[in-house]
Amino acid sequence: MAKGMTTERGVGDETHQRVPEGGPHTPDGHLTTNQGVRISGNQNQLKAGPRGPVLLEDFVLREKIFHFDHERIPERIV
Repeated sequence: MAKGMTTERGVGDETHQRVPEGGPHTPDGHLTTNQGVRISGNQNQLKAGPRGPVLLEDFVLREKIFHFDHERIPERIV
């Protein structure tokens, strides 16, 4: 569990995790791209219109797809 995060149970016995005030966007815990550029969040995509397709011009989405789809093959020791 992340530092300072609390866990609570909901009405239907579901789990709710809460981040303390200030959240993950504090100076020591900000989101960055691979190049070190700060981003406000990585859960939204650039779209063509309100309900349009996702555009591949969104560099944050392309980074997420690359990391999800990129397979690391460890070296074999013979």
